[in-house]
Amino acid sequence: MPDEDTLASTAHPSITKTLWRYSIYAQEERKAFKTADIWVDLLFPYFLVEDIIRIRQVNKWFYIITHQPVIWKRFLKRIRIPTPHLRPTFDYVANVEKYEIETVVVTACAMERAWRGNFPKIRSERILTSQSKVVDLKLLPGGKFLVASIKDRCNYRFFINVYALDVMHGSRLIARFPTYYKAYDLQAKYMDYKSVPGIMIYYTRRRFRGGVPANFMENINDFNPRNRYPVPHPLTYEAFCIHMPLEPVEKLIHPDLDPITKRFSYLGITRRLDRPFIDALRWRSTSEIHSPSLQNINDTPSVIFVEDDVGSTTIQIVNINGLFRVSIICKEHPAFVGIPHRIRAVRYLPCQKGLLVIRTLCTNPAPNPDAQVIILFEIYDMPSDEGVHILDPIEQWERQDTWQLDGEFVISDAEFGKANEEHPDVILRDAGPPTIWVFAPSANPKGCAYWWIRAQRTAHGWRYSETDSTSHHHANDKFHERALPGAFRTLFLEINDDISEAKFLKRMRRFQWPEKRLGRINPNPLANITYPITEVPAENSRALDDIMFSEDVGHDINRGGGLVASAWDETSGKICVAAENEDFIRLLDIAPVVEPHLRLAHKWELKVIEDDTLEPPKQADQVMSLPPPPSPSILQSLDFISFLRYSIL
Repeated sequence: MPDEDTLASTAHPSITKTLWRYSIYAQEERKAFKTADIWVDLLFPYFLVEDIIRIRQVNKWFYIITHQPVIWKRFLKRIRIPTPHLRPTFDYVANVEKYEIETVVVTACAMERAWRGNFPKIRSERILTSQSKVVDLKLLPGGKFLVASIKDRCNYRFFINVYALDVMHGSRLIARFPTYYKAYDLQAKYMDYKSVPGIMIYYTRRRFRGGVPANFMENINDFNPRNRYPVPHPLTYEAFCIHMPLEPVEKLIHPDLDPITKRFSYLGITRRLDRPFIDALRWRSTSEIHSPSLQNINDTPSVIFVEDDVGSTTIQIVNINGLFRVSIICKEHPAFVGIPHRIRAVRYLPCQKGLLVIRTLCTNPAPNPDAQVIILFEIYDMPSDEGVHILDPIEQWERQDTWQLDGEFVISDAEFGKANEEHPDVILRDAGPPTIWVFAPSANPKGCAYWWIRAQRTAHGWRYSETDSTSHHHANDKFHERALPGAFRTLFLEINDDISEAKFLKRMRRFQWPEKRLGRINPNPLANITYPITEVPAENSRALDDIMFSEDVGHDINRGGGLVASAWDETSGKICVAAENEDFIRLLDIAPVVEPHLRLAHKWELKVIEDDTLEPPKQADQVMSLPPPPSPSILQSLDFISFLRYSIL
């Protein structure tokens, strides 16, 4: 009997009974099983995803019918693990992009199996050319699009590139936008701008106030904006939001449009389209802008960022549609009146329409070995009207900084939903919003500190509150650790902590707090009413595991000058990294996903459509070879596979 936590399944009684009847049928009665509808409608719904992949290897006929989109749509409705997000313009009903549903399901199952088990590894590495130095990277949820900030080596040209990944005829660059200065702190999210679905992109840039100072030999675009060392001249900071509608993008990535063989048609379509980007927000300030995030607040696109000035720190919340602005100033802690503080990170909490704010304060800012650094975790209610608000937190707790947390605090997302109402609902094993994780790199000892905050069900809905009374820390003897957080899966990077922008990359590690140690406080009853669809191994008891072959990637990055940009998508398993002296982006995959145009089924299905037939093969030489299945399921035995091979002929 399989462990309940593994979500594995045994042979369904309906399948066992049907196949037993098939084995005793006469030759004439078996012909009914050569109809695709019987397999697609009656048998495949009870199979696991792994079973479908194995039966696909029987022969060409099974190979084709197991690619039918209705099979994978059923799996997607029943799946209970994190799945790659579908873009809002994805037509779930039509079969134009039918290969994408299968990719989503297979990727989700492969990621869950790799992440929970032992030793996940990098399955593939691809190259995306940028022809310029990469400054920053950001993956859209689901890993379908990649946003990159680039600049040339002479600081003359600066662009934001948008790449389409895992599309028919290969991943490629589809649009770019000039920024005129180095763009950093990239954020990207699917959002509607004035009722038009698309990609909202946020970036920050900075320049000298009043022009470049006389006799100043350095270029502001060569400075690392994430270092907190002061620039000797005053700066102007600018926050921008640009919106990229997705309807024109759907035309460019249409499966029937090959940009190589149909180059002139492709160029003709691009010339007839409107400009790909729309200016949505421009914000100029003399204060430093940092910690940005894009959020849908009350179903309207909004951007949240922090403005730091001497003696004051303000949280700005701007409604991008109507430029409705809310400014929040956090009141001083009663026990630390007059002590300066700094806001380190902000995250919007959709379930309670509030803000999670993390700020630090020092009891004695001057160099003092006895000075204490206090970390404040605070939750604020969102003001209902615009203007400046000086607020007290509705909940507050504090922790001591015992590890010299001098790096950037990062917070995981507090929402995990769908981008279109027509898409299937996301039903996970735990009810309510996901657990929030907070990470901060430490200097003494080296490593990473982390905390978790969980939502509790109340009479007024779900609300986050203090969950764990202790702080946690992972020590590293040689390297610093940087976290790329996710709602369910977090990627750790082992790097050095030099003041230079390029970092030495040692390896990558996967972080997943074991469920048995975290505990389940909100089991979802809806997650257990459907039959399991995939084999998931027992959860690894270790929170951190090395990702195999990541050290090889680190060697390549270090030979290229060091790591300057990275991005991570937890649902698709995509990792993007770029080196200082390389003019391209490395796209790494943890889930074994093949680009659609490289699959044999694509050409075979086209031939089937042209011939208007779907018949089983007539000759034994059309049967494909099959290795033994790697894990137990109803198609485990080789005798059963052989039985299917030859009885269907």
